[in-house]
Amino acid sequence: MASDRGTVWVTRTEPGASRLAARLDSAGYRVVKRPLLCIEGCLDPELSLLAREAASFDLIIAVSAHAVRFALPLILAQAPGQAPVPGKASAAPRWIAVGAATAKALTQFGVQAEVPEAESSEGILSGAVPGEVSGRRVLMLCGVGGRRLLARELRRRGAEVVRFEVYRRVPATFAAEPLATELAAVDVTLIASAEAGDALAHLLPSAGERRLRLVAGSERIAHELTGLGFTAVAVAEGPGDHAMLAATDRLLADSDS
Repeated sequence: MASDRGTVWVTRTEPGASRLAARLDSAGYRVVKRPLLCIEGCLDPELSLLAREAASFDLIIAVSAHAVRFALPLILAQAPGQAPVPGKASAAPRWIAVGAATAKALTQFGVQAEVPEAESSEGILSGAVPGEVSGRRVLMLCGVGGRRLLARELRRRGAEVVRFEVYRRVPATFAAEPLATELAAVDVTLIASAEAGDALAHLLPSAGERRLRLVAGSERIAHELTGLGFTAVAVAEGPGDHAMLAATDRLLADSDS
């Protein structure tokens, strides 16, 4: 249903890319769907050992649907008799998902998770995490290097945080000429993670190329993007589809006024 509202580059990975692209298309935007990152599972023998202990944690935080996709089969395979599913036993861990898409992925494994009002690390810290976490064991289902702010703050509050890093993000490769042609037609680029921002900066080495109008999924991501030299960065209320679409609408409406 594309119209002349503008062209938006969706940079996130699947399946989120197609979901967001469909929403933008329904709102009348033309969509360029080119993920900046690829997702690869980690093959670390240590993960199997850690998976056996999952049910012993007080709190399990899933930071993405990718984390769920790689971690839950491993956890359930290693400890099928003590799968950490809420409600099965009084000692079952409490589950928190960073957003609705992550929570939906968990339901496919029979896990019901709480979702913070603001779908971000900051939202988890300000609302979903119990006020008193000192001495509690927290398992983070995450990618390599991701969500360091969340882990650092939980440790500062006294929690024992163990990172269950089950996937890694690697930059996607692009042919230079087709990319340049597509970028010339792009009005807004959506960046939902700091890692995607790093990948974009690598693709656009010159300051002139970093004048793209960007929508960042949080204040933290926006700060990192400006630190990379991007000069036109708007901030969405979160990295979810609704928030990113709303921020795109505002940004283009302001530019037309």
